[in-house]
Amino acid sequence: MSETTLSRIEIESDFSLRGKPFWYSKLLEYIAKDKEGVMCNFEGGDVAASLKHYEDLWVDLFYDGETLYIVGSGVADKLLERIAKSWSPDELDWLIEKESRVLFGERFLKKRILSAWWD
Repeated sequence: MSETTLSRIEIESDFSLRGKPFWYSKLLEYIAKDKEGVMCNFEGGDVAASLKHYEDLWVDLFYDGETLYIVGSGVADKLLERIAKSWSPDELDWLIEKESRVLFGERFLKKRILSAWWD
């Protein structure tokens, strides 16, 4: 795929992000497709729109179909938590260091990771 094609795709995406790699836009599009809670019990469009709007509050995302892991940027972690509560997850917790290490290795030991789980 050429740079021109990639740029055109990124511009056409509803979830293109200013300061993030292109694949985050694709992840947000994937999350947004879950409009009826097919993958789990949440409004994917609301979650994706919030993450796009507040992209300065996170530095990395991981989603496995039930749990969304949000690596906080440290800018306003309490605001990030309030936003995530508005998505009505069944569980919302900050991972402790041990959990973070098991899931992500050494990569994010100095960052806080918010886990939002839907049943």
